[in-house]
Amino acid sequence: MEENNRENYINHENERETHVVEKAKVRVALLAPRKKEIKFEPMLVHFGIGGKTDLISAGGVLFCLVLQGKVELTVGGEVHVLTKEDSIYLDSPPENIWKNIGKTEVISFAVGIPPMRL
Repeated sequence: MEENNRENYINHENERETHVVEKAKVRVALLAPRKKEIKFEPMLVHFGIGGKTDLISAGGVLFCLVLQGKVELTVGGEVHVLTKEDSIYLDSPPENIWKNIGKTEVISFAVGIPPMRL
């Protein structure tokens, strides 16, 4: 029988690696442990009321599904408004800015390929 070299990871909420950008009111919780062999990076992104990112130019591919709230996304000069259950797929995205324009926290599920370096 062949040896299985695959690893599976379980990531409990209280064990997640979290990054906070106070100025932007953004908190990112990684949903998988940072391992060299991980090919994509799932994350929960929380935008506080009035939260806004600086200009982002990460490259790669980004998928995002809004779970709660209302976010304005400016991609390559075009403005889009996303609300609960809206999603966006960006392949080699141009520079973009995310801004919470609602009255509640925005929570979104995002996947970056390759993994983003926060």
